[in-house]
Amino acid sequence: MNKTEQKAANWLKEQGINARFQARANPDFVAQDGTGYEVKLARGKQGGQIFFTHHQYQELAKMKGPIYVVIYEADSKEPIVFHFDDVKAKNIYPYWVYIAAPSVNVAIDPELHRKVKIRAAETKKTITELVEAALRVLLAKMEAVEKEP
Repeated sequence: MNKTEQKAANWLKEQGINARFQARANPDFVAQDGTGYEVKLARGKQGGQIFFTHHQYQELAKMKGPIYVVIYEADSKEPIVFHFDDVKAKNIYPYWVYIAAPSVNVAIDPELHRKVKIRAAETKKTITELVEAALRVLLAKMEAVEKEP
């Protein structure tokens, strides 16, 4: 259990909520009545942004019963709490929540990685943007070749 989750465990006890911690499952805490509590630490340059992986968001969105997001800012003692349905409905400030797109890890040759980093810096694009653009071009060329008689 990390420090933020420990703060949430203490807060839940103070609220009179008996909840079980789930180290490797979503949500982080489940109360005896089935209510879930997903704990987040607000991050970001301006503060106030929480992060859900694509998989985590999908899991939480499918769950039955109430789920609450319990957010702590860096040094806060009291959390900000809102219903996960507000995340799904986008009823909260859009800068609060970042839901990652599905991602893939790809191992590449160190020399190719060096070249991609240089090219990304030259074009002022992220490596992800550069790789996505290159893959789109490559796939379009492959599809064109496949269509040739």
